[in-house]
Amino acid sequence: MLRTDVNGRVSFLVSLLVPLSGAIALFLLLYILFLSHLWGDQAFLMYAAKQVLAGVRLDGPQLVETNPPMVVWFSVLPVLLSERLHVLPDFALWSTLILLLAGSTLWCYSLLRRAGLRVSPVILTTLIGLAEFVIRPALFGQKEQIGVALMMPFIIAAATGIDSLSLAERCAIGLCAGLGACFKPHQILVLVALECFLLLLRPSLRRLYRPDVIAAVVAAAAYFFCVWLFTPYLADIVPVLKDTYWALGDQTFLQLLLHEAGPLTAGLIVVCCFIVLLHKKVDIALPGAFAACSVGATIAFYVQHTGWYYQAFPAKAFLTLAALTLLLAWLSSRSSESIVYVKPSAAIWIAAVSVALIAFGGLAISARRASAGSHAATVDSELLALPEGTSVYVFSIEMSQFRVLLDHHLVWGSRFAHLWMMPAIVQNEYSRKDERRPFKKLGAQRTELLATTFRSDTAQDFAHWKPQYVFVEKCEGAFYCSIYNHSINFITWYSQDPAFAAQWAPYRFQKTVGNFDLYARH
Repeated sequence: MLRTDVNGRVSFLVSLLVPLSGAIALFLLLYILFLSHLWGDQAFLMYAAKQVLAGVRLDGPQLVETNPPMVVWFSVLPVLLSERLHVLPDFALWSTLILLLAGSTLWCYSLLRRAGLRVSPVILTTLIGLAEFVIRPALFGQKEQIGVALMMPFIIAAATGIDSLSLAERCAIGLCAGLGACFKPHQILVLVALECFLLLLRPSLRRLYRPDVIAAVVAAAAYFFCVWLFTPYLADIVPVLKDTYWALGDQTFLQLLLHEAGPLTAGLIVVCCFIVLLHKKVDIALPGAFAACSVGATIAFYVQHTGWYYQAFPAKAFLTLAALTLLLAWLSSRSSESIVYVKPSAAIWIAAVSVALIAFGGLAISARRASAGSHAATVDSELLALPEGTSVYVFSIEMSQFRVLLDHHLVWGSRFAHLWMMPAIVQNEYSRKDERRPFKKLGAQRTELLATTFRSDTAQDFAHWKPQYVFVEKCEGAFYCSIYNHSINFITWYSQDPAFAAQWAPYRFQKTVGNFDLYARH
């Protein structure tokens, strides 16, 4: 009787995760829908999707995207939703992503309910949904988040070993997982690590011939075939990325290991050690699977080498799930009864929702006051004042302007989203200054070819779009931009190409906006 009472208390305390998670999800949902805006990356992908729908060839002469085509093709869905229902692009994208995350979570619940685990599927599903959903609002909808949502049912089905799945459902699970990994090909390591762990746990090569695994492989292969067939991404973009994209990161591998991802790696090691220690006393299939996925995602994070927060999202999400499911598995092993879902009282739910609403209200008031008190001119404020259809361009590595371009139907005067090639080219054109930053020596011939190509492409873009207004970031003297490792004047650099110099001749300086000079075409 005492053991049952203690187990009931554990179930009740664990069940409190549901209203707590609901409050967190409600707060983030309100923030995303009412206070957040499309970040530069997502906004450009939506802009690129609009161009594709208009007949522009992806990664062709008029549109070049550094990300693999999958995310642009996916962005076509919210663009169509925005155009058909006449809603803002932000709302269309958020709605699409929320439906995707909800669908993934509900599918996981269905799988967990059939798995017959000793922990309530409601509690486990709550943790999974929270892990998929919780990301910085400005980064909501990043490729990594979409990939995690699409791969999650595959992970649950593989880890729990459910036998009651139909062939159609297994193929659908594999198809989603394969396509999910294709949003960021580095994340294929998540599925590889998962299968390696399951082979160690249940040694049998026959498991690799499961319908879901075969479907995932077929989906990934079909995707890469389509990329090769319909775009020049693999032949033209990938080689340039290998030579230039490293310069966008500001940490060496050692710095990344010790500082940016040090806590992540340490936490992963601790969780894996506990899984090994509890192996014979606790069912470690699910927490071990999540830990293995975190290992694969962490390796993918290191391989990308940039140290950007959102690229670590899968590793952190899977690590959190590994730690929490391991704790739940250990608690369930201490009792002869399962950890069931004890429905919290209405008062607990009301308190949780109230806290979320109060927190959101306070943040909304604070954001409104901050917005009202800011009157400084910015690139975005200048763009907002332009009429629809105006062609503009910004010489910068930043991408914040694409939210305004998308909402106010301005035209971007370049095939490139930003100056992603320039940092690597400039650092190779001059002597290396900062030993603490990543560096890849390209050689004089390769550097010159990249520089010549980038100048020529920009000259062609100016000839094609004739941007009416151009913002030029100042990266000299007091405005030194560390990413280039050297002072640089963009107009002087590009004007080494006579074709660009001829295109630039009609432009006249108008004014300075922050750390940008604004030029207008006459």
